[in-house]
Amino acid sequence: MSGCQIFSEPASPKPSVETLRIEWPLATLRQFAFHKCLFKMETGRKAPYGEGHYLFRLKQLGEFRQTLE
Repeated sequence: MSGCQIFSEPASPKPSVETLRIEWPLATLRQFAFHKCLFKMETGRKAPYGEGHYLFRLKQLGEFRQTLE
């Protein structure tokens, strides 16, 4: 998949707790969707990290979804 970046947890017996903070201006999001614990978004070419599709696994998806919508 061209322009697709997937972030996932490391495959280890005891995964470390990590916090990842990245920001995109809302005006650069073309579309987004939620499914179970996944958040998917498509960004335009003017986005800070360029045009692409991103997929995130979130532990607190419900709280994140309320904030975004």
